[in-house]
Amino acid sequence: MAAARGIAVKSIKDTGWIKGGFFGTNISKKSFLNWANGGTNNTALVANSSLFAIYHSANDKCIWGNYLDLAFGVIRNGGAKISLTGTANDGKTNPFVKNEDKLVFTTKYGRKITAKLNYAALFNLKTQIFPGWTADDILRQNNHISNFLTQGNGVLSVGIDFKPTSYFSIYFSPFTAKYKVVREQRLADLGSFGVKAAEYSDTTGGKPLIRIKAGETLRKEFVWHANIFFKKDIAKNINLQSRLDLFNNYQNIGQNIDVNC
Repeated sequence: MAAARGIAVKSIKDTGWIKGGFFGTNISKKSFLNWANGGTNNTALVANSSLFAIYHSANDKCIWGNYLDLAFGVIRNGGAKISLTGTANDGKTNPFVKNEDKLVFTTKYGRKITAKLNYAALFNLKTQIFPGWTADDILRQNNHISNFLTQGNGVLSVGIDFKPTSYFSIYFSPFTAKYKVVREQRLADLGSFGVKAAEYSDTTGGKPLIRIKAGETLRKEFVWHANIFFKKDIAKNINLQSRLDLFNNYQNIGQNIDVNC
């Protein structure tokens, strides 16, 4: 097993920007030989990065924080060749498959009301970077089921930000637009990720279906939104970061609260 990690923080006094970031990689290989409890050989690679750029105005009345989190990982279970005797895939190259993939971007602008309370506006986008396939389609013989901005979850809101310390904040917005994007029409037509699927005409005589209404590629909701954010160095070269998002559609107030963390 091997790992690499880097942390950098830079303060530029003449511009008001504080910039920093973290990058880490982890490579692991596990092998089992005549192990009584069983086990599967596997090789895995994971890379992740967390970057930030925070601006403070000269009078310290305004703060603008930008955060980007990226992660990508692959794993191969078993050996270099597929061992499925009697099947068409026996002996084929055993590929690495994706086991982690995320892109999260957040930007938040705040203007002070008091020392610990701000007016704030926030935009957040969560998606993945590369195409994804079902778990049993390791050879990618069928169409992918997800991709960049398929799905993508976006939030645009204005509210109040309570920041008692430099590393902890609670944000609440009663005025939030929540978006779900399914960029690829093929998957939108299937109703993937909870969007409305395409509508088709009835058929007779074995004729193919005719699409009369395309599946929606964008779903919009008006919700309240709460965000709890914690980011702090808890030891040398160790940074703890945690985020919790709560959403509730005003059409179902108090019910079906979405939780992201």
